Amino acid sequence: NKRAENLQDLKQFDKSVEMYSKGLEFAQNMLKADPNSFLAKRDVAITSKKLAQALDDAGKSKESLEMLN
Repeated sequence: NKRAENLQDLKQFDKSVEMYSKGLEFAQNMLKADPNSFLAKRDVAITSKKLAQALDDAGKSKESLEMLN
């Protein structure tokens, strides 16, 4: 999600977390619709990692670690 990346670059971490959360929800819905989709699995993995980083940058380390487990 390029918009979330830009917000993160601008140090608007809470907004970035919000955007990544919406992106993750979308990716998870795509995966539910097609559980065998490699692209949907990849999107969930990448978005989860980026959301975890945004949470960490926002000072929410506990939530960040929970995303990665």
